Amino acid sequence: MAVMAVLVLPTLLAGGPAAAGPLADGHAVPVPVVALDLEVALVFSGFALTAPEKAALEDAIGNTWVPFVVPTGFPIGVEYDVALRFIDTSSAFDGALAGAITASFANDTLGRVVGNYPGLFENLTAAFPSVQQGTPVPHADADEVLAWLAASDAAFPEVAAGADEARFFFLNPAGVDAPYYYRVHSQDRDTGENFTFETANAWGGDALVFFQDLRAAPNHLGEGTTDGRPANFAGQPPLWSYGNSAGERARLIADLAHYVNTSVRVLAAPSYAVTPFYPASLTLDVTLFDGTSTQDAFTPGGAGAAHGFSAAADILDTAAVRAALSDLLQVAPVAANLRVSNRTTDPDIGSSVTAHLSAGPGGAVLLDPFAVNDDLKARFAVPDHPVLPGEDVTVPALVVVLDEEAYIQSPGTRGATLQRSDGRAAAVIIAGGLDQLEGRGFTDTLIHEAGHALGLGHPHELALPSAGGPADVFVDWLRDLSSTPMTYLPNYVDYTFDSFDRRAVESGMAATTLAAAYIARQEAYSALDNRAYSNTTLPESFATAESLFGAFAAAAAASMAAGEFFVPAGVSSAPAGAVISAKRAYDQAKDMLIDAVLLPRCCGDGDAPRFLPGAGAALGLAAVAAAAGAASRALMRRRQ
Repeated sequence: MAVMAVLVLPTLLAGGPAAAGPLADGHAVPVPVVALDLEVALVFSGFALTAPEKAALEDAIGNTWVPFVVPTGFPIGVEYDVALRFIDTSSAFDGALAGAITASFANDTLGRVVGNYPGLFENLTAAFPSVQQGTPVPHADADEVLAWLAASDAAFPEVAAGADEARFFFLNPAGVDAPYYYRVHSQDRDTGENFTFETANAWGGDALVFFQDLRAAPNHLGEGTTDGRPANFAGQPPLWSYGNSAGERARLIADLAHYVNTSVRVLAAPSYAVTPFYPASLTLDVTLFDGTSTQDAFTPGGAGAAHGFSAAADILDTAAVRAALSDLLQVAPVAANLRVSNRTTDPDIGSSVTAHLSAGPGGAVLLDPFAVNDDLKARFAVPDHPVLPGEDVTVPALVVVLDEEAYIQSPGTRGATLQRSDGRAAAVIIAGGLDQLEGRGFTDTLIHEAGHALGLGHPHELALPSAGGPADVFVDWLRDLSSTPMTYLPNYVDYTFDSFDRRAVESGMAATTLAAAYIARQEAYSALDNRAYSNTTLPESFATAESLFGAFAAAAAASMAAGEFFVPAGVSSAPAGAVISAKRAYDQAKDMLIDAVLLPRCCGDGDAPRFLPGAGAALGLAAVAAAAGAASRALMRRRQ
């Protein structure tokens, strides 16, 4: 995804006559902070759009706006255009793709027939005349096909991506003369339990590649080994179900545009409500709480033994959590601390958990995360102010094991991240019962919730702009069918965040850290206005500081333009990347605010005032937090 950045830079402070109006007006916060062009290649294999249809698809995408909720109470984010490049594949590519898909059928062990998919037989058209109720339905291996597509540019240069360009493959491999689904394998890291998930088409992974197989069988489909749900055309239907009339082709273009618009938000928007500021470090402070009646779930021969575990490490692998988050958050070190407790050793947690359990369906129990957080927030010690760029961030996590089947807040919800709208995670709370832990441990859930704490949302829950303002649009046909741990695929397939997650976190951190820099800078000039300063009476050092700020902000913009959101030290001679440059701009603006707050009122003797010494830096930092608007109501996002 190559990114072109056009930063809305206010006029830099210069000598000469005083500017008209207050200083703060001359140094306003640019909204949006940055405008981006996202380059996306749309690869059409096995079908083609006419030139007018491609133009209609481009028109349906257009300008978009991704707001980030920031501590000031007004949205600052990224305004971007999607620059589409259309690629029509060669017949050689189409044939090789069909061969790769057919070859992956050999791994099919599901043994389904059309009759296992209610509604599929009735939905088939003349595209598959030989299919009967007892015809086996093959399953392509999603990982194999994704890997083939990611590497396809070596043999087929026409589909090669540009620098940082994302590729969305729309496939119609006519050489596969049968309806088929995709198979996704997953294994729980803690228990070793194997799962198989079936999907009709959407899949994403590393190397900035998504694919949507428009020839695969329709939604909704089966899961696991039980009979499937009815197969229908809700959402994005297979290509062979569209007609050739003008109305049907218009419907196809609208569906393709909907898919591209939603997928772009997976690329560009971390969460739809949380600001992912740049942290100096991230620590998960995890308490694994034994809430069983015998309080010996994690000891040999204890309550967990009959369920396949006898130690904390059997159901929660903190090394795997740390590795997954380190791969996602490459800008900062990650730690995952673990302590184990029970009702005897930690009566505060015990009493809170007991007090806030309620009866759920089928003998399950529900744990109220709001109430538990209220009870324990003093222990969680979450700072009152928003996350500030460059801060060491600690996220408390409580993982509860109970005798009975257990969920958070509602049936089926395994974990929750309590997130304030100012970007700080108040707590992660997860629960499960002994029987549940036989098939699935807590590692994947904690990785998922930690992603929320960093600002990542679910791929199927993205705020899409509408005429009346932002609105949540749930895209059922995209659903969770992406390889990121932020999906609802069983065990998230492989625990690893993909290239879309990393790009989203880094671009979000760059944009919002730069936003925080502009906010602090404007607050500095507002403080100077309150002290009766003007351009003619500002200390000379402010001109120097303004020049440095402008240089760092411009460097952040240039790095965004080059697609360099974060460049690890020693990797290349390139600039440090937008995240680091934005942090430098923020540090400069923070120092300006500290100095402005500590200056005396201007200017009784007509001389330029002198700065007070740095001993008041703590007061200035408090001013930064106060200026950012620290008190935001807590939000809970239901997770998993």
